[in-house]
Amino acid sequence: MLSLLLAVAVLFGLASPAGAAASSNTLRYQQVDNSSVSANLLHPADQETDEVPQYDDTDIVRVSIVLEKASTLNAGFSTMGIAQNAAAMRYRKDLQAEQAAMAASIEKATHSKLDVAWNLTLAANMISANVPYGQIETIEGVRGVKDVVIEPQYEPAVVPKGEKEETADPNMATSSEMIGSPTAWSVGYTGAGTRIAVIAGLESSLALQASKANMSTEDYLAELNLLDAEEIAEKVELLNIAPILKEKGFSAEDLYLNTKIGFGFNYVDKSLDITHDNDAMGEHGSHVEGISAANAYIPQADGTFLNAYEKIKMQGVAPDAQIITMKVFGKAGGAYASDYMAAIEDAIVLGCDSVNLSLGSGNPGASRTDNQVYAAVMESLVNSDTVVTMSAGNSGHWAEHTIHKGLYDDGISFDEVGSPGSYTNSLCVASVDNSGYVGSFVTVGDHIILYTERSYVNRPITTIAGEHEYVFIDGLGTAEDFAALGDAVKGKIVILSRGTITYVEKHQNAEAAGAIGCIVYNNAPGVSGIDLTNSTATIPCVSITQADGALIRSVSTPVPDEAGNVLYFTGNLSIGEGMGSVQYGTPYTMSVFSSWGVPGSMEIKPEITAPGGAIYSVDGSVPGGKAYELMSGTSMAAPQVAGMAALAAQYIRANKLDEKTGLTVRALSQSLLMSTATPLLEEDSGFNDYSVLRQGAGLANIGAVTTADSYIMMAENATAGAADGKVKAELGDDPERTGVYSTSFTLNNLTDEEKRYTLSADLFTQDLFDLYGEGVYFLDVWTTPMCADVDWTVDGKSLRSETEIGNMDFNGDGIVDGEDAQALLDYVTGIRTELHDAGHADLNDDGEINAYDAYLFLQRFHSGVLTLPANGSVEVSVTIRLTSEQKEKLNANYPVGAYVEGFLHIDGLSTDEGALATSHSIPLLGFYGSWTESSMFDLSTYPEYLAGDETRYPYLGVTSSNAISIVYGDDPDTSYVFGGNPVIPDQGYMPERNAVNSIRGDKFDVWNCAPIRNAANSRYRITDGNGNVLAGEEAGPVTAA
Repeated sequence: MLSLLLAVAVLFGLASPAGAAASSNTLRYQQVDNSSVSANLLHPADQETDEVPQYDDTDIVRVSIVLEKASTLNAGFSTMGIAQNAAAMRYRKDLQAEQAAMAASIEKATHSKLDVAWNLTLAANMISANVPYGQIETIEGVRGVKDVVIEPQYEPAVVPKGEKEETADPNMATSSEMIGSPTAWSVGYTGAGTRIAVIAGLESSLALQASKANMSTEDYLAELNLLDAEEIAEKVELLNIAPILKEKGFSAEDLYLNTKIGFGFNYVDKSLDITHDNDAMGEHGSHVEGISAANAYIPQADGTFLNAYEKIKMQGVAPDAQIITMKVFGKAGGAYASDYMAAIEDAIVLGCDSVNLSLGSGNPGASRTDNQVYAAVMESLVNSDTVVTMSAGNSGHWAEHTIHKGLYDDGISFDEVGSPGSYTNSLCVASVDNSGYVGSFVTVGDHIILYTERSYVNRPITTIAGEHEYVFIDGLGTAEDFAALGDAVKGKIVILSRGTITYVEKHQNAEAAGAIGCIVYNNAPGVSGIDLTNSTATIPCVSITQADGALIRSVSTPVPDEAGNVLYFTGNLSIGEGMGSVQYGTPYTMSVFSSWGVPGSMEIKPEITAPGGAIYSVDGSVPGGKAYELMSGTSMAAPQVAGMAALAAQYIRANKLDEKTGLTVRALSQSLLMSTATPLLEEDSGFNDYSVLRQGAGLANIGAVTTADSYIMMAENATAGAADGKVKAELGDDPERTGVYSTSFTLNNLTDEEKRYTLSADLFTQDLFDLYGEGVYFLDVWTTPMCADVDWTVDGKSLRSETEIGNMDFNGDGIVDGEDAQALLDYVTGIRTELHDAGHADLNDDGEINAYDAYLFLQRFHSGVLTLPANGSVEVSVTIRLTSEQKEKLNANYPVGAYVEGFLHIDGLSTDEGALATSHSIPLLGFYGSWTESSMFDLSTYPEYLAGDETRYPYLGVTSSNAISIVYGDDPDTSYVFGGNPVIPDQGYMPERNAVNSIRGDKFDVWNCAPIRNAANSRYRITDGNGNVLAGEEAGPVTAA
């Protein structure tokens, strides 16, 4: 037996999620009649599960060769003014010389030329090179090499075209309203003098010149600190691209494009081509750069300017910011990790205020453990003035890609946030859908109605611009409908319903009836495009939404027949010649594609939300920047925040707040962006909070940032990003299930006046639901409130509530505490039939007691009021204690524990004259239970499924995904699944059936496992019956299937 164990070959492999899809969440087993049993062995193993090496030794891979000596930043030099720091530049040149010597040593060891892509020395000390996979071990053995890491390769975080085309065509004008841009613009913060680096391409002939109304371009540009060819020339030797420029004869003048696009270089193809013409990634970069910094004014040939916001409904968040273009997708592919790191380092040297990376992996990344080399690069930027925004990704949550599209109640891993956005010191951005609509329009009364139009032989509807009478019918535009109308539609616009017959027939019937135009309203929610490919009619024909059709009908005049029956409706409409926009308002909806979850470190990722669902911006496929298009993705959300970071930097420097606070511009910007964000509520769940796992701090609002009169800094132990200005409370897990969680922060006054704030807390967890109605519960993406006692202390003194709640003893125990919130919730849900002090339970006076009243009670119960002295600060601590009843419910219904989520609210009170103070919120995340208790693997093992010990269907749809296969000596050509009774399933798994015969030559073949959570490291061990380790090995990080 010992010899058999020593001969075991254990291979890691991920079982393919093949097999029949589950029609239910359980497996059914049928009792087998013994008379039907043969002596044949059961269940040959799937021969497809043998692990295939990812690379052959001759495959060329991009690697980062990390050297032992500290990088320039890790050696203690600051990024601020680094180009002028002679000591830092000497140190960096020394590193470059040492890297040249190291490359020679590697070439000697490998007997081959080292194909170097980058020599990084600022934030990292590493050589990026293309090498044969088989040389990695040799390179690792070279003295002075710390590590060799295969570089990940990224794609833009954009939803493919077509997947969102059924939605409205929202625009930057409406998304700007969502994030408060007009407020910032109105007080002069437009990004003037700031620099935004976008790690993507650009249509370089964009006619975007920084400008200002009622002022010549030359005079305005003279006011700004713009990057120009002269400054580039001063810094060019410090750039990572310096050797390439020298080799190819490029100058600083070649890198400089114009006052708007201050710099452009292709970091993948090592060329000056920053356009979209020669890569497979499309016009993504121009769209991104338009979102962050497209101009407010469009220069005209006569020297005048058009207001872009009014004319085309498209203006960047920081319209006067300068764009620094660093293309990382090109003919040579991309983007490898070293490509974007080289670009980030150069952006710092060029003095950029923000850097945007709208790219990421399609699978869950890690915050610190996976690709530690690249995460360390991000950590080195903490003391810089540069905010780096990164997309969360477009993969939704992990469970939606499984058979059930949900997690069982003993699962916890929703995580799909990709790297590098998952790294601790990136600012990771989630997406919310745009809330408005832009397009050509008609007006009916005071209502603007936007339409969808496609060009065939039909004339544009603007050819009949002006006021017209219309005929609105409830009919479908059939020949019979028009016959019944007689001459009523002649010379008028007819409005009719979609359905039954084709758009072509409706179009041709309308023209035949004498109509001058045709408008088709949808018969279902949303927008419908019209295909008139085969129509012979030429009158204009457009479509509108079902809601807009109903609106027109409601304001129209009915026309009855002689019997009083309504034949049709009529009225007047006006066809506009320009563009219009409509804001649908709140509640906002988180984008379904936006990646979310929690990495293994339990850090909050994503951290902030911005509009990314259906954004109207520059179409880089059309030269000159004269066309615009719709795109969706966290690629569209991240540049919104990059633009906001530029405005925040302008605000901070203009008011010298970095000097006043002693913080870097980066730290203060991130603090204000996160703390002034607005937590979003989910309409479909009954207006409960969106999960913190999904929205982070909430929807960013630059208007709130640029009017802030206070700021928050978290305590060092509150979050891994405290020193970086991140405002969030990461509470960790609670293995003992105490239900007690604490955090602290300082609230700081930026003004000469005393301020007053109320403190309150919202607490919630993920809800549960019975997906199939069979008593098997799943973790919901919706949240449900949690009941707790919340204690606040300010500068060490307990804060008492100023809210009257003494008459709200809802459970009648004589004490007003968190248990009364639970009693109110139980009453609302029907668990409790009577309520003490019920007369005080309708807190919003709407005539009924419902869940919103419970929410208001929790707000009042958790609240208190503090006074913040002028130019002073206070230290605030909060302790959350889940009620005993809440813990009982969690223990009973959440087998491995539950998320503890919420927001701490610090709401400014109005002054005596009615002026509002700044309001802040802090997202919090903890876990009731042990974070490691939930399985790392898909459900159960094959023998347990076979024996009926597990009846829930596995996430990946393969019951043999966690199994060991065995080859029996008398059947060496077949591999069987090992475990239990090999002839007939037992009624329950019996380990004593696990028999092997080493004398016969039985040997284990493959161990298949299906991990569903990322692991920082893994190992396997083979032990004897006494637990002694006979063999083992560390297998490295494991990525979720």
